[in-house]
Amino acid sequence: MLQKSGKKIPVWFSGSVMSNDGGEKMGIICLARDFSEQKLA
Repeated sequence: MLQKSGKKIPVWFSGSVMSNDGGEKMGIICLARDFSEQKLA
């Protein structure tokens, strides 16, 4: 992922489809988490 400054950072990425009770797809939810510190360890 690119920071606003243009620096590349490693991220964990996860995504899921959101559905209503009838199974109709309503959207998606995504999460990107910086793991720079863990990678250095």
